[in-house]
Amino acid sequence: MEDEARAVALLEHLVSIPSVTGDTARVAATLVAWGEAQGLHAGTTPTGAPWLSTAEDPFHNATRPHILLFGHVDTVPGEVPVRRVTDEEEGEVLWGRGSVDAKGAAAVFATLVARWKDQDRPGTVTMIGSVDEEGDSETAHWAKDAFTAPPDAIVIGEPSGAHAVTLGYKGRLKVRVRVRRDVAHAGSPEESAADALVGLLARFREDLEERAEGTEGMFGVVTLTTKSLGSKSDGLTDEAIALLDIRVPPGHDDARVLGFFRRDPAHPTIEVLDSVPGHLAGKDSGLVRAFTAAIREEGVRPRHLRKTGTSDQCILAPAWPKAEVATYGPGDARFDHTPHERIRLVDVKAAVRVLDRALKATVASR
Repeated sequence: MEDEARAVALLEHLVSIPSVTGDTARVAATLVAWGEAQGLHAGTTPTGAPWLSTAEDPFHNATRPHILLFGHVDTVPGEVPVRRVTDEEEGEVLWGRGSVDAKGAAAVFATLVARWKDQDRPGTVTMIGSVDEEGDSETAHWAKDAFTAPPDAIVIGEPSGAHAVTLGYKGRLKVRVRVRRDVAHAGSPEESAADALVGLLARFREDLEERAEGTEGMFGVVTLTTKSLGSKSDGLTDEAIALLDIRVPPGHDDARVLGFFRRDPAHPTIEVLDSVPGHLAGKDSGLVRAFTAAIREEGVRPRHLRKTGTSDQCILAPAWPKAEVATYGPGDARFDHTPHERIRLVDVKAAVRVLDRALKATVASR
């Protein structure tokens, strides 16, 4: 109960500190100071991300087995007034930007590192709170090469709900598409650059829908979100521009997507801004089995999720193929990035218990 209250208090403190990606120094310093007050080793990475560990130098001299808890403390923009209320259906609830995505997981992770130290348990537990997960994931890319020896197990901190564990995420392909046309009079039958681009996107959606036929669920299909549309002209040439966010299943070949644009009659110019492959963890790994058993001890049937978004699991898991991986954290992901972001505190407390059991079982099995 003491650790559950500690996690709730830390979460409320973290949520009270605005930390939109790019403005995270204060929340990072707060978490480092909290860790030092608990007697933990703590510091910040070259990317500015806070880390807490039971080892003095977890990056180069960790006692095995080494479990890495990799969450994030940055948030998307948008102010959600921080308040703690009691709801008839949800019980005690904490509102605020980042409560679900993903300071809830960060507070639980930090609490578990402190508990590990307090009880002088074997091995090393390290937590990193990325400060750019909602951006370019520079902390995750840095972490791939930061450890002399990769961790034995990785838990990514994202909202799965206290009684579920996430196995996989789609990959992400960010593409800028440009279509150029000579300037023509509006009364001319010539196709404008904007019309050509709109037609291109419509054909691409039709192609994706055809490919999705017969596929069960959204996890296995390619999906498109148009993030922005714009145009410009120098008086001689019109240019229409679209920024596309394309989500692809694990194992999908980006060349198939890009090939569509290269074959399209609009003759677009394409620029790949980012490419992150999807990743699906094994359901039978020791870490996932440990989570499954830990959730069952709560008297609840465990769920195994596959998310249509993308997370730092897609970056770290392929970098360390011998490490077991799973994603876990309290909170309802339906509230991610919304004006209604809130988390049930009973779920935060349950997540402390579940994660504690899962980590103990994982270490004991090695």
